Amino acid sequence: MNTADHRPLLQASLVMARLLTVDERAWSLWEEDKSVDGQGMHRFQKIRVRRGELQCDFVKDLGPSFLYPKANPFSFLAMNQYSVGEVMEQAEWLREGQPPEDGREPTHLLEEFKKELDEKQALRAHRSVSGPHITIAR
Repeated sequence: MNTADHRPLLQASLVMARLLTVDERAWSLWEEDKSVDGQGMHRFQKIRVRRGELQCDFVKDLGPSFLYPKANPFSFLAMNQYSVGEVMEQAEWLREGQPPEDGREPTHLLEEFKKELDEKQALRAHRSVSGPHITIAR
């Protein structure tokens, strides 16, 4: 059997993208502070998109880090669910420490998972579950 014929299904080449469109589907976004030679720390944003079998990274220098005093490094996966424009808006909210404009509060995934797990265990035990926003009586 020839091993050259068997390559991983999800293998993708990584290239740098010079341009992105706001309606293009985003795969992920990162923001972090990095040292720039002789200029101090700068904030960088990297957006990854998939173009066919290629993974393309677009890197943007957002300027000196002191302009973003509330910003911590963050990353999130969009997995082609959101457009580049949408993930850039979400990144602005995270960078400024503000909730999204649509009124939704950001959720903590681990807390949500634990709450859902507790509800499932209570359902199996046929117990009542109540809280500030839920009441399930059996």
